[in-house]
Amino acid sequence: MATKKRRKRKKNRKSKMPAGLAAYWRKKRAKKNPVKRRRKRARRRKLNPKPRRRIRRRRVVKRVRARNRRPRKIRRRRVKRNPRRGTVKLTPPVGLGPKGLRQYTAMVRKAYPGAKVRVVK
Repeated sequence: MATKKRRKRKKNRKSKMPAGLAAYWRKKRAKKNPVKRRRKRARRRKLNPKPRRRIRRRRVVKRVRARNRRPRKIRRRRVKRNPRRGTVKLTPPVGLGPKGLRQYTAMVRKAYPGAKVRVVK
């Protein structure tokens, strides 16, 4: 009985070079003769110069339909006449006796009028 022969796969199939590798070779080729490259680029510019295009910028105009409208009232924030002030807690300096504490408390109360002052030792 004759056996079936297997076909060999062809190994010389052409494929695309990976992008990174292609860039590497491009860079190498460009480094070899930069003078020639520069000359070629200049010649190309002379042969077909690109026309300069001026960019037109249009100003956007908003159109508003004319109607008899009342001017809008400006809302103002209400100012509280007597805002409640919180309790001010202060620690007195070290080394004060009872009389010194009283004097310090009186001085602090003068500094914060209308606020509750508490001197915490």
